[in-house]
Amino acid sequence: MKKIRLYTKTLLGLLLLSFSACESIMDVEMPDALDAREHYSSSGEIYGAFIGINAAFTKVAEQTVILAGLKGDLMEPTSHAPESFWSIYRYEADNSTPYTSSALYYDIVINCNDFIKRLVNYNRTRPGEIPEASYRGMISQAICYKAWSLMMIGQFWGEARFYNEPLTDNSEQGMVLLSLDALPSFLISNMLEGVEGIDAFQDLDWKAVLDDPNANWNGRMMEPNILLGELNLWAGNYQSAFDAYMKGLAKDATTNLHPLMRTGFASFFLSEPHEIFSEVITGAVFDTRYHQTHNLALTFLSTGTSITNIGQYAIRPSQYILDLYREQTNIQYGKEDTYRGVYADVTFMYGSYQAEMELIGKYTSDDTPIPVYRAGQVFLNVIEALAFMGRYEEAFGLLNGGLLAAYDGTAYEAPFTAYPIDLRTSYGIRSRVALLDYDEQELFGETPISSRDSLVRFLGVVADEVAMELSFEGKRWPTLVRMARNLQDPAFLADRVSRKFETSGSAESYRALLLNPANWYIKDDEKNTLK
Repeated sequence: MKKIRLYTKTLLGLLLLSFSACESIMDVEMPDALDAREHYSSSGEIYGAFIGINAAFTKVAEQTVILAGLKGDLMEPTSHAPESFWSIYRYEADNSTPYTSSALYYDIVINCNDFIKRLVNYNRTRPGEIPEASYRGMISQAICYKAWSLMMIGQFWGEARFYNEPLTDNSEQGMVLLSLDALPSFLISNMLEGVEGIDAFQDLDWKAVLDDPNANWNGRMMEPNILLGELNLWAGNYQSAFDAYMKGLAKDATTNLHPLMRTGFASFFLSEPHEIFSEVITGAVFDTRYHQTHNLALTFLSTGTSITNIGQYAIRPSQYILDLYREQTNIQYGKEDTYRGVYADVTFMYGSYQAEMELIGKYTSDDTPIPVYRAGQVFLNVIEALAFMGRYEEAFGLLNGGLLAAYDGTAYEAPFTAYPIDLRTSYGIRSRVALLDYDEQELFGETPISSRDSLVRFLGVVADEVAMELSFEGKRWPTLVRMARNLQDPAFLADRVSRKFETSGSAESYRALLLNPANWYIKDDEKNTLK
């Protein structure tokens, strides 16, 4: 393993040369895909290439937050915003700007294809040099990164090109163009079938990859069962989604998942990267010590505030999300979602010299980790699956106070007996931030709970909870797209998102635009997404 240790040190040196103190990780040039005829020359090169896949994955995190935020209803451009931000906000964007190009997502696909092919070739010619567990684990993770990237492309661009061979020229031979309808099931099959008999569900120890027993890179792992759950949710396979999430949560039970109560909600946005993983399952982790940064603080904050003296204030929180936090009722029967919203100084805050200038505060540092999957999202995804299956008792339990109410002192009552112990003993989404439960009678009224209208009402509540729990994390817009598609009801999205245009008097015209799902996706008229 000495080669690995030496390479890790060399890689650190290369990273320090590649990143300047002022550069965003978005600006770093990635190498072109290597010729498929070439082979890795050492195990150190293999481990370095694998770390490079994670670096490519990290580069898209900032893009995802801004793209999803502006397409949805949680962010709005300010007078300082570039025109490209306004084009996203108004559904006019094509794929010609940095934040609307799918190139960085396809970089992950290209790197994964190249890595898998060359790693397999290396293992054939030098069997046993790479430990079997690391070999299988790295291939498994590359499959997961690729599936995640293609699903992201699908949800933003409406289709994605799947291919397995390294990209050595502009030929599209072997590519399959998949619509968003077909993509989730296709990716599920690819995860299950895998490569060379290795599926997407093998464990990988990052400490072994880095040859460092003190390394804590677990949050960079793409948890396959959580990814599988999300793909099944998009595909409308709700029981399969539920089962995958339960398996993923059971696997992570030792991480103290989802216990954060009230003020603890803020801790993983304000902590050092290595301290965030009781809540964050997969994240894009930055570290200024190695000059790894993102631009979100620069984009969201403003010169002259008490928070920072650097900022463009190009994007602000929308009035919708500000009002939603203020409308909540807490357990003291007062108003406002205190811990996630108004007074948290995490979700948003105020500029000091202009009292009404609200700022997005989740990324106050340029190395704040960007969550990709965290416990709050998984809970809400499970609730969504349960709702589509009509299992409202369980859904309300997870949404409100957690499942402890089903404990009779010796055992859990049905239907909660099969839930992983970590899930059963966790707080619900509302209870951990000290908000009153949603009332079933108030929500459904006289409407039969089994009716479609009840499902639509409940999903609306879940979508609002996604907005509050996961604000500015790139989740609200994909949630609305997925729910509207699976309900076969474009109005579910159009009614909500078009409200952001009410102050300009154009809400009705945008509602009409968004009733056509083709307008939800970034235009790619030239079909040049790989270039």
